[in-house]
Amino acid sequence: PSLDIHTLINRKIKRTFHLIVPAQFLIKENQAFLKSEEKDLVFFDQKLRWDNQMECSFDFSVDESMDVKGRLKEGYYWIGEKAYYINDFRYHWMDGKLILDLNTLFHDNPFDIEAKIDLFPHLKGEMTIQETLEEERGKKKALKIVSNWNQKEGFFIQSLEGKLCGLDFFLHHNPKASSIEEMVLKGQLKIDLPILSKSLPLKVSHVIDAFGMGRGYEMSGDWTFSKKKMTNSHFKGYLKGKKFQLMGSEIDTLLSRMTLYFGCIELSQFQISDAAGIFTIDTIRFEKEAKNRWKMEIPKLNVQDFRPSLLKKIGRYRGKIKPLTIRQMEFQDIEGIVGDVKSFRGKGSLHFTNTFKRDYNILDIPFEILGRLGLDMGLLIPVYGHLNYILSEGKIHLIELKKSYSEGKRSRFYLSPFEPSYIDLDGNLDINIKMKQYVLFKVTEPFTLSIKGAFDTIHYSLK
Repeated sequence: PSLDIHTLINRKIKRTFHLIVPAQFLIKENQAFLKSEEKDLVFFDQKLRWDNQMECSFDFSVDESMDVKGRLKEGYYWIGEKAYYINDFRYHWMDGKLILDLNTLFHDNPFDIEAKIDLFPHLKGEMTIQETLEEERGKKKALKIVSNWNQKEGFFIQSLEGKLCGLDFFLHHNPKASSIEEMVLKGQLKIDLPILSKSLPLKVSHVIDAFGMGRGYEMSGDWTFSKKKMTNSHFKGYLKGKKFQLMGSEIDTLLSRMTLYFGCIELSQFQISDAAGIFTIDTIRFEKEAKNRWKMEIPKLNVQDFRPSLLKKIGRYRGKIKPLTIRQMEFQDIEGIVGDVKSFRGKGSLHFTNTFKRDYNILDIPFEILGRLGLDMGLLIPVYGHLNYILSEGKIHLIELKKSYSEGKRSRFYLSPFEPSYIDLDGNLDINIKMKQYVLFKVTEPFTLSIKGAFDTIHYSLK
């Protein structure tokens, strides 16, 4: 309908319109964060487009102020190369403020999104994103994003607080580090990986499952977002863990420096501390390669005083201490493709002990006498030794066992040359050891001692 200026100024008017809008007419001039390219809107380097044209209906009224309400036609809208189904999109424009309310799906999970935006004189506002699965409705704190504007920086995000897809945000604007081209947020992001994995690509989700990664992780530091090119955004700070879950166990603490860019993740001064042992790594580097593959490199890994029996399985109490202890372990030149266990390569060595030290008293029969009589089963157990190994085809292959003896050096142990010995990356063992005895009653045929099971449930047998 056609309206003249006199009518708009002097009368209260209500009309219903049906409008079809191409992208290039939604903004009158390009800005650092928002511009038009052909048929697309570009918001922070991300293209926003829709199939054919944007179609909407609205109720238009003019009194002392302008009031516009309406709905957007449901359908698929694109952000970059991914389409999102938008449903029940409602909007309300009044006194220079725009209110948006919609429902969408992400990896089949429904979300309600509400935004309150001031477009004039400068863009600012707030947005709330709420997960809306029926069983979770009202139980989770929604993610709230607040944005603002100032003369020095232009548009920036003031804060992100709340939960979404297994992420718990507590980030706030860092004015000292921000500029007209970058906005910086400082704070913590807690991560619940089992929940987050449901919203990640299937390949990434499989990696999280393979490493048994769960709750208890946190990223703390500065998040820098580029206004011109989103791929220049990055994170610098720390990766932390407290009672975090890894490889099916709940581990005490994790601390590492962390830098994260698009296509590259680097951890340095990485340390895991637990009652079961201490793990340290100078650097871990993940780099994105062709075909969306990620390569991992660890130049050197060190383990000290690792007692497998003290690993606390998720949902269980910590077990009783057992003798086996890896006193010192080194791994060098580890590299492979994340998600492809058989691609990993590396080499290393370890020194283990398998007995508790104890003091003798008058009631103890000397080990030397029992050993020479052949009455002590302790001669079947290696109490210390040194192992060399290589990593390939998803297994740690044991290639040499040396300086390995039973208590009192009554037996010497070495790897069977006829049966392979290995530890797979799930923590399962299949180790076959030959035993030569130094006792009074010698055995003509050497025994083979088999060690099988998992680190926390080791079983011995004699062949």
